[in-house]
Order: sequence, then C-alpha cells, then structure tokens
Amino acid sequence: MMGNIIYKSNNIIPWDTQSAFKMTCYTGTEEKDLIFCYFKAYVCRSDLVVCTYTFLQNPKGKKDLTFVLSLGGRTVKVVFGYDGIDAVTADGGGVQTDKVKLNVFKSNDEQGFYWCGELTFDKRFIREILHGVLCEDDTVGLNLIQNFEDGEHGCVFADEKGGFDAVGEFDISDY
Repeated sequence: MMGNIIYKSNNIIPWDTQSAFKMTCYTGTEEKDLIFCYFKAYVCRSDLVVCTYTFLQNPKGKKDLTFVLSLGGRTVKVVFGYDGIDAVTADGGGVQTDKVKLNVFKSNDEQGFYWCGELTFDKRFIREILHGVLCEDDTVGLNLIQNFEDGEHGCVFADEKGGFDAVGEFDISDY
C-alpha cells in the first residue's frame, strides 16, 4: 500500500494537479489547527521541484523555512526565505547555496497574502550530494519546517516526541 505520493514526469507538471502537504505540527498553541504553510513536490527528468506556500503579508528574510530532503540515509537541509537562501547543509556540512535554485513570488487568494518559494534540486546535485537518483518506485524523505521569530516552529512531519528531525516518506510514481 502506498503512502504519500509525488509524481515523476518528463515534463513540468502543473501545480494545481499536485497534492498539498500541509503543516499541522506546531510547538506553539496559538498556531494549532491553522494552515500557515504547505508544500507540493514532483520529479521532472530526475530533478526534484518543490513549491512552498507561506501565508505572510510582508515576507522578508532568509530564515523563515527549512526544507529537508533525505535519500539513501543522507540528508540535505535548505534554510531560506523570501530574500533568498541562507544555508544549504548536507549531513551537517555546508554546501554552496548556488547548488539549489530558488525562485520566489508573492500573491493572494481567499486565505490572504502568501509567498511561494520554488526550490529545484537538479539531478546532478542529487547524485553528487545524496549519491542517488530519483526514479519511479523510489522512496524519498521530505519535510518542511517553519521557523517563527519567537523561537516556535511548525512542520509537516514531527517525530514521536514532537521533534522536527522527522521526514515523511514519499513514493515516486509515474504521472
């Protein structure tokens, strides 16, 4: 039985056809049951493309979000915000931030103002840093963490103790 699914295609897959993975785990009680953040992801020609949505009216800074990618026992974390990427680390060591591409934009909908960060991990980065390739029927670990100014956090997946080192498992399936 499959769990979370992200699709693989040789072409760009429209975002409105993708599943949204919503942030539901928060350290602060005020944020509980609210959707501040979510992400969508797919694999295009072995590149991983992730779009994050964060509901902030006036985004600024480079440390609002942390995206976690895990493959074959290795982990990459990207700390970023509306103003760019702050850091990319692989198993604790630094990686050049230009190895991950980030495009950002602002918009609004019925929930209010939001900004999007589209991260692209190209297949060369995945091969070089994670020593793998994203193929159909593979499993990859993903998580998105929101870092609040008061030190609180939110994430899509938390471990049993409520910590933020967990990843959700995603099966890659042909679109």
